[in-house]
Amino acid sequence: MEIIDRIKELCRAKGITITELEKELGFGNGSLAKSSTIKSDRLQAIAKYFGVSIDYLVNGESYYLNESTAMLAEELKSRPTLKVLFDASRNVSDESLMAVAMLLEQMKKTNPEG
Repeated sequence: MEIIDRIKELCRAKGITITELEKELGFGNGSLAKSSTIKSDRLQAIAKYFGVSIDYLVNGESYYLNESTAMLAEELKSRPTLKVLFDASRNVSDESLMAVAMLLEQMKKTNPEG
């Protein structure tokens, strides 16, 4: 698999297009798809954007930057209701997220078995 294929795969998983990624990172339109090589500074920006290692982009190794990220991703994959909460939280302020987190903590105390 080529680097651009891994980037396309990451875009699909995030629900964006290559064009949207280019725009988000300030790259020229078509600069990723039309290039046979991707400069290291762009690889770094792409890796940071997706939370993956440069090694993953280049050769498919070590997808997640750390074990904590890998565990969180697996949890989101295995529990669809968590994914719904995560997706809903994307456009919510930090203050609102903290209020929801406090509410969930209170619910956990009231009903510890889930």
